[in-house]
Formats: sequence, structure tokens, C-alpha cells
Amino acid sequence: MIDPVWAGVVGTAVGAVAGSAASLLAPLINWKTEKQRLVVEKQNAKELAAQQHGHEIDRLRQVAEAAELTARRQLTTEWRNGLAESMKAFHTPMVAVRPLSGKHWFETLRPYLNADDTNIKVDLVNPVIAEVDEWKGRTLSDEITRIARQWGVLE
Repeated sequence: MIDPVWAGVVGTAVGAVAGSAASLLAPLINWKTEKQRLVVEKQNAKELAAQQHGHEIDRLRQVAEAAELTARRQLTTEWRNGLAESMKAFHTPMVAVRPLSGKHWFETLRPYLNADDTNIKVDLVNPVIAEVDEWKGRTLSDEITRIARQWGVLE
């Protein structure tokens, strides 16, 4: 049997070691737990920032697409109005020459004309057009409609 004094000494020693081990390990455990919490918090913050960035990019893309669509609508409207004025001048008997070259609306339209079409290439894309006639007016109107369809701006 074990002497009760030794049992008390051993019990006290074991209790003291266990108690001091727990008090020594508690800060280490708390530090590791806090470190893991900070790692998770940092990762969550990164993911949230990436998500917010993605939403902002999408919003800016939508704003840019809407602005581009509006600009294209305004451009096609300007082309149609310019063509209408030129056709009106064509039917005015006192106007001798009705040049399209140099007119703002036509010069902004010229890069979008189908240069592969022979009639357009010969009659419309050339640097100087003496006058607009019924055929050229219909051709320009068809080209404006083609471009508007291609751009998706037809109302």
C-alpha cells in the first residue's frame, strides 16, 4: 500500500503540474484560435471585396453598354435626319448641286457603309459625291437600316 503522506504529496504534485500546464497552455490555445479566426476573417474580407469588385465591374459594363446604345441611336437618328434634309434639297428646283461629302452626318456614316457592295463603293464611298438622287437616297436609307439592325438600335 501507499503511504497516505506519499499519496498526498503525489496528488498535490500531479494537481500542481496539471493546473500549471493548463494555465501555461491556455494562452497558446487562445493565440492559435485567434490566429485562425483572423485568417478566416481576412479570407472572408478578400472574397467580399472580390464580389463587390465583380458587381461594380458589371454595373460599369451595363452603364457603358447603355451609353453606347444611346450614342448609336443618336448617330442613326442624325444620319436619317441628314439624309432627309439632303433628299428635300434634291427635290428643291433652285438647288443645283447637293454634295454629301463634307457633311457631318455623311462623314460619320461613311466608315460604316458596306464597302464590299460595288454600288455603294462606286457611288457612296468615293471621296466626292456630286449630288444625292433617289437611288442614292434609297441606298443610304437601306444602309442606315442595315447598320441600325446590326447595332440593335431599331425601335
